[in-house]
Amino acid sequence: MFEHIKNPERMQNKVNEHFVDPRMAPDNLVQSLQDILQDRSQLAALMNLGRTSVKSNQEHNIQLLKTIQQADIPVQLMRGKQDTITPPDIAIPKFQEYAHISDKNIHIFENAHHMPNMDASYDDYNSKFKAFMNRTLLRH
Repeated sequence: MFEHIKNPERMQNKVNEHFVDPRMAPDNLVQSLQDILQDRSQLAALMNLGRTSVKSNQEHNIQLLKTIQQADIPVQLMRGKQDTITPPDIAIPKFQEYAHISDKNIHIFENAHHMPNMDASYDDYNSKFKAFMNRTLLRH
């Protein structure tokens, strides 16, 4: 099932798939994952958390979008173009479907995966975030 546990190089490659720049991954990430995956109780807890998280996340995201829609507050969705967990071609239509609000913005970072705040250029991410906040705060 987890054949790459015994092979640190293969596990490092799997970790690297989630970062545009693999240098952004914490140095001890592979060792920490190997430690967790080799301990049956930690592995069972992690798998249970994953299953619960997926279902909970889907329900939470739908509820969050409905709440945003009702509150009619400004929203900026920032995604990584190379996100394999929630690809933009899935995230954007869902965002547009539920977020029928007057002030919504979407920004896709070319060189980022699932967490553009960690993966995209620090300056690029922060400039987009600050511009949105400044525009939003000045409006209200």
